[in-house]
Amino acid sequence: MVNFNDIPNAGYIADMLGRAADLTYQAAERSVYWATVLRLVPYKDGDKWCVLYGDDLQCGIAGFGDTPEKAVIAFDIAWSKP
Repeated sequence: MVNFNDIPNAGYIADMLGRAADLTYQAAERSVYWATVLRLVPYKDGDKWCVLYGDDLQCGIAGFGDTPEKAVIAFDIAWSKP
């Protein structure tokens, strides 16, 4: 059994992991929100799922993933880029 008191900066590491989990949850929640607002529907593209806003990949914003949820999260990240 690991004694976290023996690990330097264990509290800081635990705090950072908690914040990372919160950010991941918020990103996923925000992605679902944008997909809903924009009425985007993930579709199968080869062996991946795709979420596309726009006419095509060259002009639009897209996210790809192994699952529809991962595609939506990838879309949210792409949507947030300048």
